[in-house]
Amino acid sequence: MLTAGRSEAPIMTQPKYPAGWDEERVRRVLAHYEEQSNEGAVAERGLEYLEAQGCPFVVVIGHPEFYPRFGFDSAPAYGLTCDWELPAGVFMVTVLNAAAAGRVHGHVAYRAEFATAT
Repeated sequence: MLTAGRSEAPIMTQPKYPAGWDEERVRRVLAHYEEQSNEGAVAERGLEYLEAQGCPFVVVIGHPEFYPRFGFDSAPAYGLTCDWELPAGVFMVTVLNAAAAGRVHGHVAYRAEFATAT
């Protein structure tokens, strides 16, 4: 745009960040995703999906150093049991709906295919 022989740059009115965000918050979010493994991203997205679908809790038999990063805790501590004797720390649960926390107890029955997995 020319005005009286000089050039004026258009003024940008759109904010640099979404409402309620600042540069520090953006940096923290970016760092979270840069440090995340593919497996971690899948676990995080899966839990978000299950929570959005109304799933009250998720039970896993998995690595005791991986799943606690996503809120998993000892399933036996919630009064859960399963068909197998497992090493300590591998049978875990995470509660996605706080209102359901008091109802998380009992026997977890896995599909028959799990019994034949090697």
